[in-house]
Amino acid sequence: MHPYLKTPQNAMAGLLVPNWLVQDIDMVGIFGNADPADITQWLPISKSITNENYKVKSRIWNPTHNICNGIITGLKYRILWSYAGSVTRPQAKIIRIQEEFEDNVPMTHIIDPERAQLYSFTTTVSWVFIGSETEIVKLPPPELFFSVPDDIFYPFQFI
Repeated sequence: MHPYLKTPQNAMAGLLVPNWLVQDIDMVGIFGNADPADITQWLPISKSITNENYKVKSRIWNPTHNICNGIITGLKYRILWSYAGSVTRPQAKIIRIQEEFEDNVPMTHIIDPERAQLYSFTTTVSWVFIGSETEIVKLPPPELFFSVPDDIFYPFQFI
């Protein structure tokens, strides 16, 4: 195996990923101030490689065009978030985070494939806001069915 490739944790055999695209982080904080000691404030990252339907593409070298297809060249994060908490002061909350590898960009060899060459790898992060269908309704104060004496708060005075 090439020294710059490795198989990520919990991945199926045969999946080779460039070292700098393998992330061992498997959880993120739901809110920005998540307590590291409280597991309930953390959310697991949904990784495509742990999905049983994930298929490893075959890597094919095309010597005529100096192109290698099927090599993982990117890492994509999709973060779904919404607002939570108080209506007047909502807090941003991560609902789900997905991680998947991209292998749709072929690696092109500009020079002889036996020689060292620089390649481009990408990491993309997209934030997707999940809106709420609920409507905020402010109800009027309730009507009192009984009368309250004027001095109910005696000896306190409200100005």
